[in-house]
Amino acid sequence: MKVHRQAILFMGLISAATLASAENMTCGSWIVTPEVSVDELLKKCGQPTTKETTVEDVRTHGRTGSIKVGETTSERWIYKRGNSSIPMAVTIVDGEVTAIESVR
Repeated sequence: MKVHRQAILFMGLISAATLASAENMTCGSWIVTPEVSVDELLKKCGQPTTKETTVEDVRTHGRTGSIKVGETTSERWIYKRGNSSIPMAVTIVDGEVTAIESVR
């Protein structure tokens, strides 16, 4: 019986960790999830407080070495939502929201 309780506790901890890694944020009365489009994000939350953009080469290995086959653009948008709210960072890769996380 004791082993069964430990298993239930362990599964609960795993579930809590999974939920914590997939953060959402609120913008007014809206809940924004990582599945939202960039257009929806802008409509619901407006422009971010700050934006950081990086462009990196996408490379592959060819016969003569590394070959550039394209570029990927990553953006990190920071939303500072007031004194009582934790700032949130939204990561956008090639025009798609990939993550939302709190900024500590």
